Amino acid sequence: MISTATSGGNQNTGDSTATDAGPRLRRDAAANRQRLITTAIEVFNDEGIEAGVEHIAQRAGLGIGTLYRHFPTKQALIEYLIHEILADMAGAAETARNAPGGHGLERYARAVANTMAAHRGCLARLWERAPAPEQEKMRHTVADLLRDAQTAGVIRDDVTLTDVLMTLRSVRGVVEAPGDNPAQACQRHLDFIFAGMRPASVQR
Repeated sequence: MISTATSGGNQNTGDSTATDAGPRLRRDAAANRQRLITTAIEVFNDEGIEAGVEHIAQRAGLGIGTLYRHFPTKQALIEYLIHEILADMAGAAETARNAPGGHGLERYARAVANTMAAHRGCLARLWERAPAPEQEKMRHTVADLLRDAQTAGVIRDDVTLTDVLMTLRSVRGVVEAPGDNPAQACQRHLDFIFAGMRPASVQR
């Protein structure tokens, strides 16, 4: 009887250990995936999109096999990052639509600039790979925000949709220019542009 009880107890302990191991392994895998993503952004920002995945894995302190389990190819990793950038921009659009007083356009532009600065290593691929529906959605967002800003009187009536879209494109050049703080540089760039877009009555 003692032998049977002991055996059963050991079996239960083994089952508990196995049960506990599953969530722990999943947590470890999720942590490794996030470390790879964060490191990939850093490496691409520092060295450009041509940087190899071997370097990313090494800098993350993980094996190349771990990287390939999460991202089977370098292109899969890049496409994931682009998806995240577009998701950030979509979130910024939703937030901007709720901004009072017609200030959503400027808030959106500044949020997009921050996202571009944080992912500057992927910008070339972003404009190449962004799906046409996403680009069209962004265009409609900017058009709506511009109309709201002009209705509220915080942006001049002669500012066009093309003006604003070109402003957003110009941020890429600022972000990719040599400098220690691309996020700060692109915000200063937008300071000057939006100062020129405001009516004289609301200059600040």
